[in-house]
Amino acid sequence: MDVLLSRDDIYNLPSKQRVDAIVHAGTADLYLQRGPTVDRTLKSHYGDALESNLEQQRDLLEEVNMPDNGVVRITPGKLRCDFLMWVALRAPVEEEVMDTAVQVERLRQGVDALLRFAAERQATRVAIPQWLGQVKFAEDAEHAEHVVRAILTYEEQCYADKRSTGVEEVLVCNLSYALQRRLQQKLGRLVKEMQSDEQRNASRSTTASSSRKSRPRQSAAKKRLSPADIQEGLQRAKEYRIHATFAKDDWINHPRFGLGRVIEVHPEGMMFTALFEDASQRRLVHGR
Repeated sequence: MDVLLSRDDIYNLPSKQRVDAIVHAGTADLYLQRGPTVDRTLKSHYGDALESNLEQQRDLLEEVNMPDNGVVRITPGKLRCDFLMWVALRAPVEEEVMDTAVQVERLRQGVDALLRFAAERQATRVAIPQWLGQVKFAEDAEHAEHVVRAILTYEEQCYADKRSTGVEEVLVCNLSYALQRRLQQKLGRLVKEMQSDEQRNASRSTTASSSRKSRPRQSAAKKRLSPADIQEGLQRAKEYRIHATFAKDDWINHPRFGLGRVIEVHPEGMMFTALFEDASQRRLVHGR
């Protein structure tokens, strides 16, 4: 499972980064907190149907409130995803203290619950805001690190239990440049940086400019598929399905990442690593 640090806004992800589910840490009673809160921002992007959809979910509850760390699936409204995951990480509206954030252990349990929920519904790509569990927007480096470490703990537990993570990619969104760099430096190879729209546009401009001056040299250390490999792959590739099982040197056609070859199988976690045409290597789930 890849954990990607993103500076992009969770509600305005580029089309190429479209996710299956967007996560919102909401109140246990499924009401929206008034004022300049994360709830108001969600509603502004979701649309006016949010409150009526939350009311429908309240009608389905067996108790007055959701259980701690409970998760419900809500239709996406105007969000760019397949569904919204509302995880009960906050107190009911009348009991909520506006300037507090969820405790670390509660946050870990909530992240574990929402990722299990996503995996059970075959949501392989999930977006989580760096302020998960907070009522108001605040760039808290310590809190953001706890969010990322909770995601990594879920992956570690999956490997320890010899079960699939189910989720392939988790985007931690709305990071500032400074916070993105800080998390990358602290967590190293456990996470990956994802370029923002601004960075991607600048990179394309720089690449176009440099290509006119000189032909860029290809790094010898980076594995790539040769034209002959790609031709072979086009003839042999199987459609990637999470329930199918793949072996080393199998070719796959992934709906998001395109043509790839399996270069390593990880039997302990029902995952494999594939090398794709763009030279990226990705760990994917199989055999579920």
